Amino acid sequence: MNDPVIRLDDLTYTYPDGRRALESINLSIAKGESVAIAGANGAGKSTLLMHLNGIIHGTNGAVKVCGIPVVAANLKTIRARVGVVFQNPDDQLFCPEVFDDVAFGPINMGLPEGEIKKRVGESLAAVGLSGYEKRSSHHLSLGEKKRIALASVLSMQPEVLALDEPSSNLDPAAKWGLIQLLKSLDVTKIVVSHDLELIEALCPRLVIMSKGKILADGETCGIMKNRELLVAGGLAAPG
Repeated sequence: MNDPVIRLDDLTYTYPDGRRALESINLSIAKGESVAIAGANGAGKSTLLMHLNGIIHGTNGAVKVCGIPVVAANLKTIRARVGVVFQNPDDQLFCPEVFDDVAFGPINMGLPEGEIKKRVGESLAAVGLSGYEKRSSHHLSLGEKKRIALASVLSMQPEVLALDEPSSNLDPAAKWGLIQLLKSLDVTKIVVSHDLELIEALCPRLVIMSKGKILADGETCGIMKNRELLVAGGLAAPG
């Protein structure tokens, strides 16, 4: 049997101040899956996401991507395979023009100029923003910024797309446009969110976290019918 594209074995992470953010997390994600990770604020969702390409490293346990351990010696390879899109696009967009933001990853991969231009054009087309190369990222709408941030990751041609609260602060039209865009992408997707509409529309599998542990892991449609579980995971109000 082939290794899953993402595998976490007994992953534990403790903050320097002693707070336990993740405790003995075991999780496997197959190639092509779209998986939501949900839970209340402080459940450990974003902390887990940041382990997938070595932004932070566990106190104990192991993380593997395509069978490759996520350790310092492998980070260049890992980060070419796992693209992380942050919740706030302003944390990801820092160049004067859109072209430079989208080209940043391919340039650092050492790709030739022609391939860089090709990837920028293809990535902007994929997010519906062809022709934005000379625009300033910082003068765009929030929805456009989120798409440019996504394009800046897609230009790396990752095998896994990890998104942190992709629908946060978007109006309904922009959110549904983003959902359709993400559904069209043929990559493994791991989506941290508490947006139940997005989760139902995008992710057939749902993992609920609570206090650094996995509370539930199964088909989204089944978990969504379990109100007690949603309440326990901070995804529905009690009563």
